[in-house]
Amino acid sequence: MTSISTPPRTLFVTVVAWCFIVFGTLGSLLSAAIAVAVFEDPWEALQADTLQWLLDLFFDKQPPSWLQWATAHMEQIAQALTLGALAGSVLMLVTSVGLLHRQRWSRLAFAAVTAGLCTVIGAATWLMFEVMRAFYTFGLKDASPALQAQLDPMLANLGGGLVTIAVMVMLPLVLVAGRLLSARTTPEFTRSSSR
Repeated sequence: MTSISTPPRTLFVTVVAWCFIVFGTLGSLLSAAIAVAVFEDPWEALQADTLQWLLDLFFDKQPPSWLQWATAHMEQIAQALTLGALAGSVLMLVTSVGLLHRQRWSRLAFAAVTAGLCTVIGAATWLMFEVMRAFYTFGLKDASPALQAQLDPMLANLGGGLVTIAVMVMLPLVLVAGRLLSARTTPEFTRSSSR
């Protein structure tokens, strides 16, 4: 009678799985709580005239059309982002449970969820910088040269800070996904059934 030996389970995969089970659970709970708040219609307090007042406050001239569109569709954008965060958190939770049980599909699913997260983080970083740049470019066009001289390096520093934070969040995710897909961890995932 021949026995089938199971490859050893590394601590790396177990720790990653448990960390992302915790993150996925917390993210799911937080996203669900935010979804309840977002879909409870908080938008009555934030009327269109209030948003227009904010635009008029910051912009001497006409604000960019994309910013006008975003303020006009604030409710739908918030709802879409909340549902996306909830779906991503649930996917991460399911994928992490698959990693814990060494399911073959979980390695690729983790890499796909990581790619999605990195895309969202990159897009959010770009959007935050564009909003700051729009407020600076369009809202402070008539500012004094002395104020503009102070704000130019500040805008560059804010942009650099946003990129640094995004890289600090994305790099560990990419490294973990790369290690899970590497030949070093492949033997743990050769069988698709759990224990």
